[in-house]
Amino acid sequence: MKSIGVTVAMGLWCACGLGVTAHAEDPETKGSTVLESLKNYDSIFESGFTLSGTWRSNDIYRFRPRLTISVQRSWRMTYDGKHGAHFRKVLDYEKPAYQEKLLYKPNTDMLLTVRTTEWGYWGPDFAGFHYEDTDVNVNPSGEAAEGGVSPGTSKFSTKDSGPPPPQQIVLWSMGRFFSRHLDKIAKVEKSKEGLLVVSASGKMGQNTPGRWELEIEPDAAWMVRKARFYSDRFPNAIGAEMTNSGTVWDKAHCIPKEAVCNYFGTLDESNVMKLTFNPVVEPFNQQLFSDSREAMVNNKDPRLIIHDYSVTPPVTLEPNRPEPAPTSPPPLPVSPARTWFILANVVIGIAFLAFFLARKRRTNDTQGRPVK
Repeated sequence: MKSIGVTVAMGLWCACGLGVTAHAEDPETKGSTVLESLKNYDSIFESGFTLSGTWRSNDIYRFRPRLTISVQRSWRMTYDGKHGAHFRKVLDYEKPAYQEKLLYKPNTDMLLTVRTTEWGYWGPDFAGFHYEDTDVNVNPSGEAAEGGVSPGTSKFSTKDSGPPPPQQIVLWSMGRFFSRHLDKIAKVEKSKEGLLVVSASGKMGQNTPGRWELEIEPDAAWMVRKARFYSDRFPNAIGAEMTNSGTVWDKAHCIPKEAVCNYFGTLDESNVMKLTFNPVVEPFNQQLFSDSREAMVNNKDPRLIIHDYSVTPPVTLEPNRPEPAPTSPPPLPVSPARTWFILANVVIGIAFLAFFLARKRRTNDTQGRPVK
């Protein structure tokens, strides 16, 4: 018995010394445990939350030739697992340099627009954005000045794919709600840093199946720290990518301090979104939700232009545009032939009137003359 005990002890010592981990005996490395844990911690946020912070992006204004401007905005988003809303407002933006190659005519002002405010709404009835774009004029000397503001609304149905990116960028940057995108976990390994490296089949959107590669930190309430998506159509190309850092606890909620996310590609590209999170998690904000909906359905600005993509074909409306004042119809153009026709009839009329008056006068003279 003693020799058996020594043999077992020596075996355990060798396994530990070699760093061998029996994944089958580690509950965290089971695919079912991983998926269940992600869902459980996502459910904490599904009860409703509101987060805020800053959002920096490179807004694209021209594709050919390319022109991007770095813009920093404050953001605030509320979400209850199904419906949500956000509000973003410009804090600062890079003043664009004058570029004559972007102009249609040389030595004229360069004109572009900056989205200075935006309301986002994802409700049970419809989804979309209401926004205000501010004109920025850059003269040939390089001086930039803000001009007028143009309001607009983009409306989608609740099944359209238009609205999700801003919402998903926040949810993914939080390291949450990836459980919704996973179908089956194929592989789980544990890194030296204690992170779970997960490979799973799933989807990015309803019509985009593919593979997710995740790194999860169980000690941070199973927060996803890194995520990459590869579509079935392009299995070797990163279709979306996110990484976050820092850990903040607010009661039962655990969120990162900052994150970098690209909904449309890799983190090496210029169109990445850089988010910071304020260290406070508030309940669902019904006022923000109502205000965002009100901005979309009850905006009375006479300059408002609505792009409605919830109907087929899409329509563009200007519901508040003032009706033009009634005006008298312009006179019909008179052709030369018509002019001569009118003059001829006037002459004939005058001649007929003169003949009638002369005849009447002659009759009167005959009646008044004495009979001989």
